[in-house]
Amino acid sequence: MRFDPDDYAFTAHYDPAKLSSEVKSLAKQGLMRLISVAVSIFVVVAIWSSAGRTSPTEWFNITRVAGITLAAVLVVAAVVAVIEKFAAPNANAGFQTVILVILFTTSGALLYPVTRLIGFANDYGVIIKAFVDGLFRDGDRDGAKAAAPLLSFLTTTHVVLFILLIAVAVVVVAALALLVVWLMSPRSLGWKQRNVMQTALWLPAGLLIVSSAWLVLLSRRQVPNVQKLLREDVVVPEAPILEDWLMWVLLAGLSITVVTLLNGAVRVATASLLLSRMPQGPALRVDPLGMVVDDDKNGPERLIWPAIDLISGRPHAALPGPELVIGRSGRSVWSVPFMYLDVMPGTIDSAVRAHTQDCRELDLSPMDKPF
Repeated sequence: MRFDPDDYAFTAHYDPAKLSSEVKSLAKQGLMRLISVAVSIFVVVAIWSSAGRTSPTEWFNITRVAGITLAAVLVVAAVVAVIEKFAAPNANAGFQTVILVILFTTSGALLYPVTRLIGFANDYGVIIKAFVDGLFRDGDRDGAKAAAPLLSFLTTTHVVLFILLIAVAVVVVAALALLVVWLMSPRSLGWKQRNVMQTALWLPAGLLIVSSAWLVLLSRRQVPNVQKLLREDVVVPEAPILEDWLMWVLLAGLSITVVTLLNGAVRVATASLLLSRMPQGPALRVDPLGMVVDDDKNGPERLIWPAIDLISGRPHAALPGPELVIGRSGRSVWSVPFMYLDVMPGTIDSAVRAHTQDCRELDLSPMDKPF
């Protein structure tokens, strides 16, 4: 920031110091999350041990696949968190882009156990259908009627989970495409793109949790309820994976911790991208004639006071936080995050008031809104 001694003009410059500090803080938080992950793993293993099923060799194959997948995701997230702790503030955009692709691919890997569960739902549905048909052939219509809801449950959930799987996979791929769109716009802050990316990061874990809940419901409610309605000499076909229901509860809970770690790493990478793409030089000048703003296409642009129809703040919760917005008559607004500037909002307000004899001011009331 400086004042021109000739006309007392006020100039604000781009300054990476504030955002760089935020990136370092986020990277440190990501490293601290590793401690919470270690605690979560300890708790999970303790519960496994108390359940008498500590060894994954005692689990059904699909359960082992889910455990191995979660372990791999955890390792990748932990490695990225450590790398970002030391490299984030100085890493270039290309490096951070590679990191983001790795993180989203890693998150998408959580869909693999879901595909295996969907396959199980289909295979077990075929077995139950044969079981129901057999009851009909044996003349046990009451038994067939009692087992029919189990078949409907399996068929419905198979279709629903399959549709959700496709939808989540599409969103994850779309998030990577939006990352490219964001990077192709040099001055874009990617507000919408980053929101979609954050949502896409959680969806695979969310679907894994839903699938785990379905397996628990099948094991602890659906199959036992049907068994109660059948004759004593008729037994619902067994499925070994149903004995692993507690493991799936724990794996689902651990997946939340793992994806929280992934989410922290993504926040560091996107913040580092913002830092690496920050412009340099003067951003805003305020003088008696009006303002000069740093237009990304045409260079500095003069705006006289009558042509400025808005000087306001715009709230944003995500980095880089609230923006300064300047309305240009008949054109799109010009905006810049306050975090990008070497001055505080109050200083800009004082400069605007001084050069307009208190006729204009920086309206920060929108930033007071809770949402």
